[in-house]
Amino acid sequence: MRIFSFTNRVVIDTNVIVSALISPNGSSAKFMADVFDQKYEVVITEQILAEYTEVLHRSKFQIDEDIIHFVISWFSSNSLFVEIDESDYPKEEMPDSKDAPFYVAARCTGALLVTKNIKHYPVTEWRTMIWEML
Repeated sequence: MRIFSFTNRVVIDTNVIVSALISPNGSSAKFMADVFDQKYEVVITEQILAEYTEVLHRSKFQIDEDIIHFVISWFSSNSLFVEIDESDYPKEEMPDSKDAPFYVAARCTGALLVTKNIKHYPVTEWRTMIWEML
């Protein structure tokens, strides 16, 4: 058993989920296997779930509908849902304002924001790279 010096509560950036589904032998897939085994407490918002749904349905990823249904259903049933106020979004600090719900959900719950792309989240105290989780 690995013992981490940080919380096991996570907010998962969409790019981690997509990467896990496209590259089943990669670090994102290993992390997501731990997520689905409930080794982490996943934090989610309605905005985040909507983004997961929209992105996973993009034709360029060619993800099977049954897999999308499983992923969305799993997050809907096994995550800690939080409500966030759009006035809390640090839009001026975010390169893409669509990423703000991920950051705010992590900040408000003391979760780590797990991502494959740190340039999306310039505020460093809540984010971590995927390989730091393995």
